[in-house]
Amino acid sequence: MKHSKHILLLVFCCCWAGSSSLFAQKTPVKQDTNGITIIEDERIAKLVQTHIGTQPRGVPGYRVQVFFTAKKAIALDKKTIFMEKFPEFIAEVDYDDPHFKVVAGAFRFRIQADKLLRLVREEFPGSFIVTDNIPPAQLEQ
Repeated sequence: MKHSKHILLLVFCCCWAGSSSLFAQKTPVKQDTNGITIIEDERIAKLVQTHIGTQPRGVPGYRVQVFFTAKKAIALDKKTIFMEKFPEFIAEVDYDDPHFKVVAGAFRFRIQADKLLRLVREEFPGSFIVTDNIPPAQLEQ
């Protein structure tokens, strides 16, 4: 009987300690327009912000892929050649495992990318239009 009182006291203390540590976290309490009380753990807001930060930035748009290869040096050479022949357009080397892709332009509308494609087709015959997420600062006019 004596041991059962000690065990009961131990269980009570453990439960009390666990519940107090649970509520010790900062939990903002909000009340909505219907009078419902919302208790939200602050970690949820941090998790939402982390998720928002992982979303791609920019707007959907188009680029022209002028070349791709498995060798970075060749891709950089092709980018240089493109920039010498078409200095008015930006060009980048993107790595999409296992290939390096040379993409040019940053357009909001496909018709703009079509114009660039017609210009570069003679020099880069394998060129084609690709969709991409374009940062607003890079958009071509």
